[in-house]
Amino acid sequence: MSQRQIQIGVDEFTAKYNLYDIRDFLRKGALLSQGPDRFWLVEGLNQDEIMALSVEALEKRRWLYGRQDIFHTMTLLSYYLGGTVIAQAEFTMGLNTAYEDFISLPEWLSISKYTSFFVIIGYWLSGLLNRNSGRRGAIMTSAIFNIVGSVAGAGESWQWSLVSQLISGIAMGTLVCSLPIYGAEISTARSRGRAVSWMQLITQMTMILMTGLIFLVGLAVGSTTTTTSDPTSNMILMKRVCSATSFIASCLLFACMGASAESPHWLVLRGEMHRAYMSLCRLRKTELQAGRDLYMIYIQTIPEQRNHGKTGFTTRFHQVVTLPKIRRAFLSCIVISVYISIATMQMTPYQDVQRIIQSSLFPPILMLLGIIFFIILQFSLKLFAAHAIEAYGRRGLLMRAMPHIIWPLMLLEVGRALLSPQGYYIVKTLFQGSTVILFMSFATYVPLTYASEAFPLSHREIGMAMTVSTVQASSFLAELMSSSSWKSVFLRPSVMGSLLVLIFFLTYLLMRETSQYPLEEMHTVFEASTRNLASYRLFVELPYKFKRYILRKDVTLEPFEESKYNVGMITLGDTGTSSPP
Repeated sequence: MSQRQIQIGVDEFTAKYNLYDIRDFLRKGALLSQGPDRFWLVEGLNQDEIMALSVEALEKRRWLYGRQDIFHTMTLLSYYLGGTVIAQAEFTMGLNTAYEDFISLPEWLSISKYTSFFVIIGYWLSGLLNRNSGRRGAIMTSAIFNIVGSVAGAGESWQWSLVSQLISGIAMGTLVCSLPIYGAEISTARSRGRAVSWMQLITQMTMILMTGLIFLVGLAVGSTTTTTSDPTSNMILMKRVCSATSFIASCLLFACMGASAESPHWLVLRGEMHRAYMSLCRLRKTELQAGRDLYMIYIQTIPEQRNHGKTGFTTRFHQVVTLPKIRRAFLSCIVISVYISIATMQMTPYQDVQRIIQSSLFPPILMLLGIIFFIILQFSLKLFAAHAIEAYGRRGLLMRAMPHIIWPLMLLEVGRALLSPQGYYIVKTLFQGSTVILFMSFATYVPLTYASEAFPLSHREIGMAMTVSTVQASSFLAELMSSSSWKSVFLRPSVMGSLLVLIFFLTYLLMRETSQYPLEEMHTVFEASTRNLASYRLFVELPYKFKRYILRKDVTLEPFEESKYNVGMITLGDTGTSSPP
């Protein structure tokens, strides 16, 4: 578009929503959005604006997600508190399930049977809450749910445990869907992946701290009790400690979220441009950046509102699998979700750990040091993964992590034939332990990050709900198959490794890179058809890599944009065939 066409569009936008007081920022921001990496060519920028844009261009290189990414402290604090509340809701549900062993319950009332169902209710409820009350409203509602669930969790009867499990499950499901969307929409394109990754990192850190707190409570009770304590009383005490911490964190989340900035995307969707601009001013360093982002969000929202603005829930649910661009985004999310579910089932070497402990091959102090080393190593790798998801991209991170998750499973088949049963269990535990570290540190960050940004604004909530529900459903089916008569066959490392190789190949062919693209331009990533994308990677990119890295030939890769398969602009991950806009 020419500069005159851009100025005419900005003037129409300004007149329509009475934004004359910020027209200069909107004009410069619209010009800036045409070439964000060439901001020095835009006339009229002052020194502070140039400095802010220069810092923004370096966001990809940072490790931490903090004040340099979101310039509103309360919003950043609320976002981190949301990750903490997710962990505490999950921990409360786990204690309710463990408490089931200490009370007499009918089989059909088993709390553990309904946990996944309660969480899935929260997934789908989040779409309704986000649509009607905004991102802040959905998060604050889930905080209220978790407050009620933590109060109910302090009760001793199975009725209170069931109520706590229901409400905490709904709160957890709502937060799991709402927080990644909120984090993606308040962040810039270069820090979006780091935002969602840090939320998940805070959740996992809270789980570790809660486990340590419960362990200390158990030690304190054991040291102060002179007689043999009742296990049921100890479990009730642990439940109440967990409920108290969850109650405090949920109250803080509710209070802080009330003072945080609302998602500008949701405000633009409702036509509240002044509120959206004020929200962006709280989230960005300069008014120029706020005006630029406001106009970019508005430009993308126009066609979405024209096509899907008045559609209902059922229609949008149907459009996820019928509209081409949305279906391509959902297909990529499904491939990642199935991979995560199958890999998770193989990443549980607890029975082998128990056999090693019972065999007394290692002293207890050595086992404790091993667990501490495992936690420290996993936390260090998670910090690196939060940086790598921006440095390598979503697809690039999976492509680098998947092979190192697959090859230990293949070597286990060789170990089964060469080692004794006891030695095989030791080797299997070590191999699976290393695989767990890689899997939990890298692969688990991708699904939520990808689902929070791949779908357009009109279908973002329902797309996220469908993705996480698919993860939950595929995990349930995989667990069901592993507990059936096919367990000995299905859980063999060779079978699991073959399935993961197949999914790795599908990920290579079908997944599209979304990092570094603004949410407003994400539709360009999914313009090319799935058939053309897979054909290009299979018949052009794969032969090039074979000749370049195996045969060591000096060949050049034909860019996707210049190939016969191109039907639109798309990023192909780490191949370097196109650059982000």
